[in-house]
Amino acid sequence: MTRWPHCLLHQGHCYIENGGSHGGNHFNFEPREWGMWATAIVNKKAIADYPPRNIEFDAILENYRLKGKGKKKGKKSHHRRGYSESSDSDIPNNKYRPVIVKVAHPTFSPPVRRYSNPTSPSKPRIAKEKSIIELLRHVGYNPAQFNEKALTDYLAWCKENLPGDYGDAYDLLSVHEIGVDMLDLIPDAGTLSSLTKIPFGTATRILKNCREWLKSVETNVA
Repeated sequence: MTRWPHCLLHQGHCYIENGGSHGGNHFNFEPREWGMWATAIVNKKAIADYPPRNIEFDAILENYRLKGKGKKKGKKSHHRRGYSESSDSDIPNNKYRPVIVKVAHPTFSPPVRRYSNPTSPSKPRIAKEKSIIELLRHVGYNPAQFNEKALTDYLAWCKENLPGDYGDAYDLLSVHEIGVDMLDLIPDAGTLSSLTKIPFGTATRILKNCREWLKSVETNVA
């Protein structure tokens, strides 16, 4: 409750993305979901700044994202507001009343067929970037190693290849249960430095070079 204080917009306690920054998406969790998060913290499997990284909580976050895009099918009543939904009554005194624009859906018509020019080059498809967790699994680390072995190996690589003081980085990250798998969840080096007391320059290099390290590991494995 101290980390995520009362939200005037949703009249409850919201987890807000990007470290609670202005304009970040709101997740208006129910007490049961806050309880799951708190239990994970007690069990040293999560921190107060970011939700737990597990299958169950990933499903909860995805469910809120779907609610943000529209009501779920099959529920005609008791629709619970989540993610970044709001109404005029959420804002004190209606001082900032949102403008609601309704867009009419056009009737469906088949697209006009276009004939391609065989001489024009085709556009290459942009591959979706893999997450840090996917890359860790790909090179052989399992989830139980993310906070210890993977973090030790990564910081050793940083010490060998990058400038900066990495001597205390492992202990400072471990205190907050931050493993390599969580680095892509931290919005910026300022947040990491403020949370762990790692020097800003070292924190910046830790955040920016994780994928480069995993590429070198993948090369060695191959």
